[in-house]
Amino acid sequence: MRGLGYQPFQGGEEVRTVVSIVTVYSFNLLKGFFVLAASIPYNIYAVYIVEKLKHIELWRGWLIHRV
Repeated sequence: MRGLGYQPFQGGEEVRTVVSIVTVYSFNLLKGFFVLAASIPYNIYAVYIVEKLKHIELWRGWLIHRV
């Protein structure tokens, strides 16, 4: 009786443990990759976006003045 009730439970626990370990590992790997990818060109992107926004603002101001 004990064997019948115990085996599936233990099997489920093992699978759950493996899945959680894999999930945590892959999540950390992904997080590390994104942090690495974001930190290298971050300044370039920030400068580019700021310049683009300035450009858009200048155009908007010019258009408003024209109209």
